[in-house]
Amino acid sequence: MTEPIPPELGRLVNLRTLNLSRNELTGPIPPNLGQATALRDLDLSANHLTGPIPPQIAQLAKLEALDLSNSKLTESILLAPGQ
Repeated sequence: MTEPIPPELGRLVNLRTLNLSRNELTGPIPPNLGQATALRDLDLSANHLTGPIPPQIAQLAKLEALDLSNSKLTESILLAPGQ
């Protein structure tokens, strides 16, 4: 059974690590995941995610590791210089 990423995860403002790899998740990455401002490690790899990468992900200032590999996302993230 496949499910989307729960948008409520964005409410977890103290969350530092989120590993949802290999869970057969579907659909887009919810933009409000960008509200989890303490995120340092985000792994959404090896799922069936589709659509663009929300620009809010690029605004996670503490993010050190991001893995979106092996998905069907349609766009890249543009980072500001120095990020």
